[in-house]
Amino acid sequence: MPSLLQRATREVALHARSVRGAAERPGGAICDDLEALLPSFRAEVEALLEEMVAAGHEPRLFETWRSPERVALLVRRGTGSINSVHPHGIAADIICARKLWNASPLFWRDLCRLSERRGLTAGARWARHDLPHVQAIPVVAQSAFLATREEERDVFCLRWMGPLDVLLAA
Repeated sequence: MPSLLQRATREVALHARSVRGAAERPGGAICDDLEALLPSFRAEVEALLEEMVAAGHEPRLFETWRSPERVALLVRRGTGSINSVHPHGIAADIICARKLWNASPLFWRDLCRLSERRGLTAGARWARHDLPHVQAIPVVAQSAFLATREEERDVFCLRWMGPLDVLLAA
C-alpha cells in the first residue's frame, strides 16, 4: 500500500498533466475539467456537487482552471479579478444546470452554506458578490499559498478544507 506522501505525489503529478492539457486550449476557452483542480480541492468540489443534488438542485460545474489569458480577458470585461486563484487549480464556479446564473436565491444560499460547511470559501460572502465561486482557501491565505512550493500546495489546502464537523473535532 503506497504511503500518504506517495499517493499525494502521484495525485499532484496527475493534476499537473491535466493542467498542461487545459493550458493547450485557446486562451479564452473555458475549462470545466475536474481533473484540472488540485486533488484535495477536487474531492471537496465533487462532494459539494453531490450535496447540492441531494438538496434538490441541479448544479453544473461551469469553470475550474483558468488560463492567464482568460483571467486578463475577464478583468478587461470587469467580471474577473487579477488575483484569481483559478489558474492554480483551487477555485471553481458552479451554476444552475437549467437556469445558469439566473438560479433561485435558494440555489445560491445553499451553494454558499454547503461550501462553507465543507471548509471552502464562498464568493457569495465577498463585498463584490461572486455567487458561483468557491475556492479552497480564504482570500487572506492566497499570498501564503502562492509562496508555497507547487508540490506542497495540495497539502497547504488540506489545512483549510474539509467538513466543518470533522475540522472542529480535530
